[in-house]
Amino acid sequence: MFGRGGPSPGVGVGWGSPGGGYWSTTTLLAQQDARLVVYLLENTQNASAKDPLTDEEMCFTMQRINSALEACMVAGPRDRAVIDKLLDVLLQVPVLKYIGFGIRRFLSQREGFKPFGWKYEEEEYLLFANVLATHFRNRWLSVKKKLKATGNHKTPKKGSLPLETIHEDTDAPVMVGRGPTSLILEWAHQRLHLPTHWFLSAISTIQYGKNTDTPLDFLEVTRGGLFFLLGIEAMSTFVPAEFHSPVDSIPIVWKLHALSVTLLGGMGVLEEEKSRDVYETLQDVYGQVLDKMDVESLHFQSEIHESYSTFVETLVEQFAAESYGDLEKCIAKGDGYLEPVEDDEKILEAYVKSWVSGALDRAATRRSAAFTLVLHHLSSFLFGNDGDNTRSLRYKLAKSLLRDCPRKEQRQNMLMELIQCKKWVPRTEPISDVASSLQICDIGKRFQLLKEACQGNSLLISAVEKLESSTTRDFPERT
Repeated sequence: MFGRGGPSPGVGVGWGSPGGGYWSTTTLLAQQDARLVVYLLENTQNASAKDPLTDEEMCFTMQRINSALEACMVAGPRDRAVIDKLLDVLLQVPVLKYIGFGIRRFLSQREGFKPFGWKYEEEEYLLFANVLATHFRNRWLSVKKKLKATGNHKTPKKGSLPLETIHEDTDAPVMVGRGPTSLILEWAHQRLHLPTHWFLSAISTIQYGKNTDTPLDFLEVTRGGLFFLLGIEAMSTFVPAEFHSPVDSIPIVWKLHALSVTLLGGMGVLEEEKSRDVYETLQDVYGQVLDKMDVESLHFQSEIHESYSTFVETLVEQFAAESYGDLEKCIAKGDGYLEPVEDDEKILEAYVKSWVSGALDRAATRRSAAFTLVLHHLSSFLFGNDGDNTRSLRYKLAKSLLRDCPRKEQRQNMLMELIQCKKWVPRTEPISDVASSLQICDIGKRFQLLKEACQGNSLLISAVEKLESSTTRDFPERT
């Protein structure tokens, strides 16, 4: 009926896409239904929240939440008032209390989870309601402004950049923002319709408000966002199978990405006990989802952004810079990070690259978990793997480390730690077990393996002998 792209927004009935697109009769009728849902939700308030909830109360509350979330999905550019009212419905203190009750019930009934040793207080529910409402309104209901050039960044001249391809089919990939940390659906200087993952913005855009007029406490926004996400994930399990929850339609890669972005703004959110427990529980929830899916890999580059590797590198650098803590104080058990031993060639090469580039220097000085991870996996692969099929990679990695060794005294010390690295043992084990694990490591044999990896290169062999001589001075009993 219409040519490429269809009529201007609001003029016709569609974009030329199958089903008529956003401006089809079907969507317009759905938007009228959404307005009716808003009216019903406003006039059928939740009763006072009391714990424990009955099955009927739990199901009714989740259906109210689902109805509000689904109504948000069909609201158009002229429906800001509808979204505003729906946020009022979703983020009332009684509703958040119901969500809190649902989380506790979920943890007590589901296998593999344990209840929290704490409860949210009235003041915290009120804080979450305020900060989340403010965040979502600023993020999704405000008018987008053109970004002005700052510093040495100049606005590109007209015609200097190619136009993006216009995706006209309904199943075409969504173009998101300017990078992998953005969840904004760009459209004519506003953000409606909302993307399916809009409520992830509270934890996935922790740095978004730096240039806004009204600064927010992003740590509190993230805490509230984690609570809200776990709540709707937990309560969706109590809804009968015939009812669909909007949270289930969000791809798992978006959820995992959102959790990763939370850490990009700093580790502060994990320093607070309640948020740390919620974060760990979300990891377990999504881990169970992945187990059921039985997938070999997650396609972050195609689903999130083609330059996703850049985001991962930034996240790793951030983690290395701020993870000062003991591995035993991580949000999961230590062996969950160290076992199984890494054997993926690309990951091992990335470890060595971070080593020789200096990215791990501060982590080594601070004894952070990031350095412990690299130390453990490289040592295990280089000295605990004698298979012929891995010999070429082991020699390649060892040569890279040895070439880098003479450059800095710190790198020599790091390499000595790698050679002397023992199998990580939790401190809860008896001291005798730890001592026996130390005896397993044969330093002399490891130096011999490094010499073999040099493949006759005199400079590299000299570097190994220098390290070996320093070890002999430090441990004369080994001579």
